[in-house]
Amino acid sequence: MDCGKVAEDFYDESSFELHPNHRKYCRRPVGTHMDPRFTQKTVKFGGGKIMVCGYIQYGGVREICRVDGNINSLRYQEILAAHYIPNHRRGQILQQNGAPSHTSASTSKFLKAKKVKVLQDWPAQSPDMNIIELG
Repeated sequence: MDCGKVAEDFYDESSFELHPNHRKYCRRPVGTHMDPRFTQKTVKFGGGKIMVCGYIQYGGVREICRVDGNINSLRYQEILAAHYIPNHRRGQILQQNGAPSHTSASTSKFLKAKKVKVLQDWPAQSPDMNIIELG
């Protein structure tokens, strides 16, 4: 990686669950096992999930959009075409994580055709120096 070049655009996506089915623990006084003050109602089969993607540039958040379904290479390219490419300025460097949909051959070809410079050799799930992960 060339440390002399600094990314100007940072892209990422994340999903949020309304009522996750993860195990929860609580602390309560002895003898209050079924006390309603220390119980929490659940929603069967979760309460839904939403996925969003967004990018930020020097100067602030550019756009956040809702994503329906999973993100594969084609869907990622559609998102970039609709939300990122129209605002991209020539010469800016895009930092994306190393997710397969971001690094696939078809996505690389798409970005090259759109003349988007990409910060190369960025490992998947690496928060190092990615300002979008620090929020």
